[in-house]
Amino acid sequence: MMSLLTVALLIVLVVIRTPISMTLGISALITFWVGGFPLRIIPQALTGAVFNFTLLAVPFFILAGNLMNTAGLTERIFNFARALVGRIAGGLAHVNVVASTLFAGISGSAVADIAGLGVIEYKAMKEAGYRNAFSAAITAVSGCIGPIMPPSIFMIIYAVIAEVSVAKLFIAGIIPAILMTLVLMVTIYIQVKSGREVCPVDPPSPLSYKWKTFKAALLTLGTPIIVLYGMVGGLVTPTQAGILAVVYTIIIGFIYRELTWNKLVEVFKESALLTSHVIFLVAIAGMLGWIVTYERVGETLTNFFLSLTDSHFLVLIIILVILLFAGTIMSGTEALIILAPILVPVITNYGIDPIHFGVVMCVALAIGVVTPPIGVGLFVISNISKIKIEQIVPATIPYIISLIICLLIVTFIPELSTWLPDLLVKD
Repeated sequence: MMSLLTVALLIVLVVIRTPISMTLGISALITFWVGGFPLRIIPQALTGAVFNFTLLAVPFFILAGNLMNTAGLTERIFNFARALVGRIAGGLAHVNVVASTLFAGISGSAVADIAGLGVIEYKAMKEAGYRNAFSAAITAVSGCIGPIMPPSIFMIIYAVIAEVSVAKLFIAGIIPAILMTLVLMVTIYIQVKSGREVCPVDPPSPLSYKWKTFKAALLTLGTPIIVLYGMVGGLVTPTQAGILAVVYTIIIGFIYRELTWNKLVEVFKESALLTSHVIFLVAIAGMLGWIVTYERVGETLTNFFLSLTDSHFLVLIIILVILLFAGTIMSGTEALIILAPILVPVITNYGIDPIHFGVVMCVALAIGVVTPPIGVGLFVISNISKIKIEQIVPATIPYIISLIICLLIVTFIPELSTWLPDLLVKD
């Protein structure tokens, strides 16, 4: 089978550290050539993969997240989170997690969270006397919530590949994202109470100060509400929701006088570059998708799993191992684009809800953001904190373990993902 050649090429190219976009393209092109497939399929596969209206939502949510960072709106979110939970044992570590959860409802990206809000979070923790490696680790792991709390770029890409409702997938991520937040906070609390980490806490803030920080962040926090209400109510498509998020963010950026025309131009350039990378990956993956479909890889893999077991629980465990491993060697977006076309037919044949599996897949790959050796979040926070990755990794381990436990809960209690979308979104 030519698909085996493709897999072999992918593994070899990844091992020799070829850029993933080139890895996908080279593997697909060689497979087409060796397999004798008609080359006219290549442009059709490339354009067909990106010729999807829903995929247009990706650049708009990327732009909205970058606008939030540039317009200084992230600091308002951080101050509000600090007023809420800064006095709990763990102090700014809890603030870090809560602020990341709030910002996740705007950016839709772990990297945007760590690169934007993470600068404020790490600086505040360092200045307050927290251990540097601990501060960097918390900033990185809290970013894992970004791809789960709606809106989510991961989920948009999965929805396009699996042909499921983006609105349902967004709503399905809310409870798992909140669970991730609580699990991280509980782990921080245990670490502090056991004496493993020394964390100064803020003095209790009066209700008037909490109200003041809430008012300052109110317009900023309106973005996810507008997006979700519009999509759940059937008023806008995901792409239109992304446009609304951008327009709204630009307006409040100018209202707060934090956004200038020069900054706006730079944000558009940065967002265009990131978008081109994502869309290029989707296009290249279209060639691999054609090979996977033509050779019935999904059907073959399903038959293989069925020969092993008819238990969907065991199959999910195997898939989780695959996803967590994939997250250690490539970014979440890349792993999603490669694996979703292969795994979705498998889980469908086992009667697993594709909406539930979408959340599971996104949570597993989000954990990969902070998993060595390729965890993108580790490189971002290392650059921000000027701390070596090998110093940060040991401090992340308790939190990665907690997130994996959270992943298992989300995987084997599907109602956590399916109850809310079934309640709110009508087919």
